[in-house]
Amino acid sequence: MSKLILHNDDVNSSAKIASALVKCLDYNLPAATQAIILAEGRGSVIIKEGDFIELFDAQNCFEELNITTELIT
Repeated sequence: MSKLILHNDDVNSSAKIASALVKCLDYNLPAATQAIILAEGRGSVIIKEGDFIELFDAQNCFEELNITTELIT
């Protein structure tokens, strides 16, 4: 099982990251907010687990929005 990880960064606003989570992973706003809070507190958070191809497509979506994620297999 692969994991897509969102790292806390000092570049993107919380609003932009929340919008990206909604767009790229179909998060709702409360779930996106929770993920952002966890990433800020821990330094990173797993935002999705599953099939590599599905997560690769999601990672590309974040990349198009200039938000860095890490895909671990």
